[in-house]
Amino acid sequence: MRRTIGINHKDKIESGEREVFLFGIYNKNYLLYIAKVTEVLKYAEYFSNHSKYKKQRDQIYNYRDGECHRNNTNKLFHPKEMKDLHIVDESGEYVLASNSFAYFGKDCKRIDASLISELHKGIGHKPYYDCDDIYNNIVKYIKTVWDFNTIIVCEPNDPLKNENDRGCKQK
Repeated sequence: MRRTIGINHKDKIESGEREVFLFGIYNKNYLLYIAKVTEVLKYAEYFSNHSKYKKQRDQIYNYRDGECHRNNTNKLFHPKEMKDLHIVDESGEYVLASNSFAYFGKDCKRIDASLISELHKGIGHKPYYDCDDIYNNIVKYIKTVWDFNTIIVCEPNDPLKNENDRGCKQK
């Protein structure tokens, strides 16, 4: 998904010609988060020592010699010892950043079953465009729970408690 968006939509996102939203589904029918992608960066830029994102909690890599190297700045986020969690990250090329998002956490919003049935399931993504009925239904639903401007950050559903937690209900 990051690669497809980075290659095909980066310029259009940054020019304002295209809007890209990411959303996370929790427990099969609850909206956990929505994020409008506002910037697409190469790993080298995002994880550099001079990045404006250097203080983000996901700054768990140092980028040098064309590769990501796991550091241990946030032991609760993909712990260094759990190398299987790093494979996808380390083979990536782009980071999707947002300064326009809503994270509902414990206040996650129930999504109507008819809309859930239309959404992509599993790993990966599916693009919806403004000419699609599904896209219009998604936007209509999002407008009922978020104004696209206010940043919302609620308490997490299942906060990580120790270094052995994998997060995201990963087993």
